[in-house]
Amino acid sequence: MKSILFYIGPVPIRAYGLMMVIGFVLGLWRAARVSKRYNIEPERVIDASLAALIAGIVGSRVLYLLMQVPVDGWSVFSEIHRIWEGGLSFHGGLVAAVLAVGAYTRLKGIKFLTMADILAPSLAIGYAFARIGCFLNGCCYGHPTDLPWGVSFLDPVTHTLTDPSHPAQLYAFIISLGIFGILTRIERLPRPAGLTFFSY
Repeated sequence: MKSILFYIGPVPIRAYGLMMVIGFVLGLWRAARVSKRYNIEPERVIDASLAALIAGIVGSRVLYLLMQVPVDGWSVFSEIHRIWEGGLSFHGGLVAAVLAVGAYTRLKGIKFLTMADILAPSLAIGYAFARIGCFLNGCCYGHPTDLPWGVSFLDPVTHTLTDPSHPAQLYAFIISLGIFGILTRIERLPRPAGLTFFSY
């Protein structure tokens, strides 16, 4: 795998971070493009997305570290800023992002479920590209397999190659694109506010 794709001067450009940025930008473009269909200004969608991004990164990092406390103790929080080394939990990021969007929509007088419907398909795009980042980073792989597409990853603890394993990250990428397709079909249907979001 290739966790560092290239360098700009002394700065490493990491695969996971770059894939997250690509996913976010594509999702943001898509959400801003459809926002007028919901009678919401694209600028409001951009602001809500940025709030979700910041809160999501913090929430995903905090939950990941909380899950490490039983093993490593509370000292793990001294490394809360070292996100470039990995250690993000999607569930923590999702909860924090939803709370941030909820706070933003309340502040601006926008219906939360309408904004959530706009952002849900974009979240599927972002998640898909994050899984590509996981694949390139060599993390989050599946169980060993005899299937011909099994991939050997570098074990982060032993620094040896694993037995051929399911590329679960690529499975998640494909499934997320499928979910995106389903959500975009749902949003074209006559439906109550929130159905696209809750379908995700």
